[in-house]
Amino acid sequence: MIIELEEYKYKLIGMRKDIEELHDALRIAELTKQVNEMEEKTLDPDFWSDQTNSSKILQSIKQGKKKLDEFNGLAGRLEDAIALADMAIEENEEGYEDEFNEKIPSTLLYWVLVLLTSPISLAVFGVLFVLFITVFAAMAIIIVVCLAALIALIIAGTAFSLIGIIYGITQLFSSLPTGLFELGLGVVIGG
Repeated sequence: MIIELEEYKYKLIGMRKDIEELHDALRIAELTKQVNEMEEKTLDPDFWSDQTNSSKILQSIKQGKKKLDEFNGLAGRLEDAIALADMAIEENEEGYEDEFNEKIPSTLLYWVLVLLTSPISLAVFGVLFVLFITVFAAMAIIIVVCLAALIALIIAGTAFSLIGIIYGITQLFSSLPTGLFELGLGVVIGG
């Protein structure tokens, strides 16, 4: 039991390096500086006069703080897990094992994956959205073209039928047997 806890503790201590690498990869120091600078801009009385710019900056602050909170929460959970492992080892109690096994590894892994994939998820969502809009627009154009072709065919068929009927009527008065044939042909073509 104690040996397992010590192994967990050393694994968790090893994760500190991963957290530091994640800190660098996510540029947490730069993000903190950017959020602080944007928050300072909000204190300027002229900031609120430009609604479009102020809303963009506020949205950026919100997204930055969310990312910082998620990262800080992840780093805090790791330190909590290390402290929990230390307490369990020092007190030599088995009650900590269940709490330790339940909370720490799955939660830590989940947040690492969320932090690493959130920019990718947004990019994939954006690409899928653009693809959906493009396919939707293409289908709408195809439907409109097909309807236009159908309407053109109906108009052409109606025109040919009327021409056949008119021709048949004119032939009816010029010679009776021939005119009946053309009149019948016009009715058959018109359907």
